[in-house]
Amino acid sequence: MSGHLYISSPNVVTWSGFKDSETDTEVNDATLTMSLFNQTTKSPIAAGPAVDKGGGKVGIPCTAHDQVEDDYIRMEGSQSYNDEFAVHADTTANEIVIVATFIAESFLGTEKIYIGVINGCNISLPYTDSPGVYRGILPHTLGRLVEYAANQEYGGLTTTGLYYLFVKAAKDTHKQSKRIALQAVYDS
Repeated sequence: MSGHLYISSPNVVTWSGFKDSETDTEVNDATLTMSLFNQTTKSPIAAGPAVDKGGGKVGIPCTAHDQVEDDYIRMEGSQSYNDEFAVHADTTANEIVIVATFIAESFLGTEKIYIGVINGCNISLPYTDSPGVYRGILPHTLGRLVEYAANQEYGGLTTTGLYYLFVKAAKDTHKQSKRIALQAVYDS
């Protein structure tokens, strides 16, 4: 995935020059989505296994996480679960339950779980009829995302002062993801 990301007022996100990295040609028929996450992460319990909860659900060990049904998370560093997920109602204080195909894995504690910003996840960036250009809008209902100072306590998390905008692209059977660090993304 290549190209340039622009964020303009009012909250318009544009991916310009989206190209196939193998052929260096512009791609006009991919599916692009974006999600906004706090840079602050939580980690699964060291040596904790993924748990087959049945019915297409998987338990991810995560001590005292405070996530509730319909929150959005993104996992990175896992062997099998590197993606974005809505938190399922079966979640407990020490286990985040997601809807996914179970694949046995023991987490090392080095994996990252990013916490999604309310109303800021899985937003479509549709093609704009200009070669390689996709555009979407971060909703105003995101509320106020402030520029937190590093190491500030906020909602039980120690902040780092940044947000991550993840852009996912899919075409045919190929999927790619790109993470962009942002500061003071939206201030109403």
